[in-house]
Amino acid sequence: MKEKWFNIPKRLNFIQIALLLGLINWIAEAFREAVVFGKGSLVKCIITPSSESLWMRLIVGGILLFFGTIVQSLRERS
Repeated sequence: MKEKWFNIPKRLNFIQIALLLGLINWIAEAFREAVVFGKGSLVKCIITPSSESLWMRLIVGGILLFFGTIVQSLRERS
């Protein structure tokens, strides 16, 4: 019999976790832009990021969502 290393609750959805991490990343990047680089207020950096920041945030969010979807589908198979 195959023994599991750890037990993850079934109610845990990795796609939702990936979306949450993407949102946290978006806010952290906006905070970095506003505080470190002084590109405006935090709210302005969250709502209307510069084009350089926008594509980077979208790529990171897409990667998180991609891997979250893969992990969720693998988990549902087992």
